[in-house]
Amino acid sequence: MKYPKYIENHLPEIKQIVESWPIEKPLTEVLTWIMQFDASDYDLAIRILRSLNVIGAKEMNNALSVAYSKLIRHSKDLGEKITQEDTIFMPIGGAGKSGAMIAYGFRTINGLSTAHFLNQDSLALLQMSKITNLVLIDDIIAT
Repeated sequence: MKYPKYIENHLPEIKQIVESWPIEKPLTEVLTWIMQFDASDYDLAIRILRSLNVIGAKEMNNALSVAYSKLIRHSKDLGEKITQEDTIFMPIGGAGKSGAMIAYGFRTINGLSTAHFLNQDSLALLQMSKITNLVLIDDIIAT
């Protein structure tokens, strides 16, 4: 496929960046992502690529485990408890969105019951004001 001149000129660098990631990502998908920007912003897209810290499944699982440990520790510091009776975990976004995917990993890595996650039963508990902790789960890109 023929790409705009700016992208063609940076193709070796883009390829090197993508090949350095700990995951398999087709170069064509990354190039398509860059081309969603206006041509005047291709340089910005490539700067973003240079700055990304891409993690693999092992690092993601570790991060989800650490996040839960920090949540438990923080709740104890506040004199609170995270229990099935008073806590609901809720992904941001619907099924098939990244928040739901992260929430699934969070649940399985930390051995949490599905009862801890938003469902019809937990909606009833919310309406009866028995839930004191609502933990929102999503993915982010941040510095």
